[in-house]
Amino acid sequence: MFVRDAYRLAERTDAPTPAMPGRLPRVPDLSTEPDAPTPDLADWASWWQEVLAADRAARSRQPQPGSPPDDYARAALQRHAIVDAPDFPSLAERPELQRATQVAFHPFHRWWNRGPDRPRSTGQLSVPGFKGELVDLIHPSPGPGIANETVRRIEQNLGRRVAPFNVDIDVLGTAGPENLVQEDDYALVSSVLISDPQRFSAWLEQMLLPLA
Repeated sequence: MFVRDAYRLAERTDAPTPAMPGRLPRVPDLSTEPDAPTPDLADWASWWQEVLAADRAARSRQPQPGSPPDDYARAALQRHAIVDAPDFPSLAERPELQRATQVAFHPFHRWWNRGPDRPRSTGQLSVPGFKGELVDLIHPSPGPGIANETVRRIEQNLGRRVAPFNVDIDVLGTAGPENLVQEDDYALVSSVLISDPQRFSAWLEQMLLPLA
């Protein structure tokens, strides 16, 4: 997503879709740098779909609930290895996109890990950059959180404890759509959904009910 927006490959995303999510905030413009790469939007879009497919395959090999912590750590590393930074050898057949990702690698880290100071509410974690904004959004304050509150509401409505389940939700900091990918035990959602507690809670309840 950062590469697409840094090279201004989709200046107008009027109707974001899972194939073309909305833009990230405050991404620097690398397209005007001297000798800037000129990647093709179609190449980026095919790469995005390949990343989603590879991530889906990696998640199919996730450890079962109750597995040793090392198994979960190993699985997380396998998912992160899908994007083979910083050289991106998997993009060798798309050389201009490969060069764009290589050039964008360090600017991405600066954008992700550093940023202007911003007011923080009580209980927010001291994580800098855009990463910190997403962390603050997911963990806005002390307390049980929306996920636990939603599970309690489901249990009250059912009159029993829910069955054990394992659900992963990844948050993409884009301007929509709210729900990019949804499967039985996984979802990729945008920060637009997470930023609306009532809408997120209602969506989460509908996702968890079949697993309860």
